[in-house]
Amino acid sequence: MVGDHRGVPMLIGAMATMSTLLSDRELRRHAGRYIVVGASGYAVQLGSFALMVHVLGVPYLPAAVIAGCLALANNFLLNRYWTFEVAHGRVGRQARNYVIISTLMFATQLALLHLLVVLGCPKVAAESISAFAVVPPNFLLQRRFAFRA
Repeated sequence: MVGDHRGVPMLIGAMATMSTLLSDRELRRHAGRYIVVGASGYAVQLGSFALMVHVLGVPYLPAAVIAGCLALANNFLLNRYWTFEVAHGRVGRQARNYVIISTLMFATQLALLHLLVVLGCPKVAAESISAFAVVPPNFLLQRRFAFRA
């Protein structure tokens, strides 16, 4: 509709968020470290999965669950001690919030994956898009609720 400016506040909010990210040195450092930790978690998950399936003969579904749990633990510890540097915080609260947020983001990723596939996106591309789409909200939620100082 001509003259409809309802999206303007959302656009301004997104621009303000990007401006904050670009100007906040600590936020940029956390975001960079978070990406490195995510890459290491991916390596842990894929490497342990391959080891279990191809070397140890573990069936692929249990191997996937174990590998996912190993990556979750890897990412929690690295984010706690290195990314956000909040090892002094209460580990129980941090771990609980980390798992809740991770579960919520995984469910969001699955919903987005399903939507993309239903809309005709190739499955591997949909997996990649949905996985990357949840990184920014996951980072912001983990930073705010799991790893705040």
